[in-house]
Amino acid sequence: MGRDRRRGLTLVELAVAVTITSVTALAVAGLSIALGNSYSGSQEFSDSIRTGRSATLTIQSALRRANLVTAANGQALMFWTDDTNSDGLINLDEMRVILWDNASGTVKSHQVVFPDAMGPATKAALNVRILLSDATNMKVMKAYIDASRYEQVDVLAEEVAQLQVQTTAAPPMTTLVKTEFTVDGGRRNLTIRSAASLRADKTDYVEFTGGVYVLNPIKGPDDGEPTTTIRNVGLERPGTKRK
Repeated sequence: MGRDRRRGLTLVELAVAVTITSVTALAVAGLSIALGNSYSGSQEFSDSIRTGRSATLTIQSALRRANLVTAANGQALMFWTDDTNSDGLINLDEMRVILWDNASGTVKSHQVVFPDAMGPATKAALNVRILLSDATNMKVMKAYIDASRYEQVDVLAEEVAQLQVQTTAAPPMTTLVKTEFTVDGGRRNLTIRSAASLRADKTDYVEFTGGVYVLNPIKGPDDGEPTTTIRNVGLERPGTKRK
């Protein structure tokens, strides 16, 4: 009979084979983890960009329909959205405040939204008129909105490292607003810049008199000439009492 030439692996050969297999497995695992982390980071970055752009479009759309930009302090924006009841005056539910929260990295929208089922008399009582001088004060206007049980807060964007708001003129006389979102993408940031012009602004109705801004005059619908002078009269500021 012929000699069986087959033989088993020696301990040295077996150890070398195990070592090579282990190194290869570790390399493949490391590559898989790296690729997974890269994909996860890219996905998060893409999501942040998407929300940042969505917030930009939301703000642009709202500004184009707005009557006045009443305040902008660099990281916050406030505007009179629309004269929904065509009375030429600012009402509580017509104001909107957009703020960047540094702690949470979110950009939020604050406004009062009354239920559709609310009766006209109740809504009229709650929907107070706002002085233009108050509408240009971010702290006072935010207090009005916060005091309402019908305040609606919407998160427009998350993972925002910074928000910058600029106007070409001092509010409420500006008609152009520039925004700059810096989106936190983890290892890298992206800045999204945009600008929006008011298409139906009421800056022609604004006067600065007695050290405050007022809406005056309201023009007639037919001849376009001033027919009456209406001061923007509102109720007491939040936290004040009648004398």
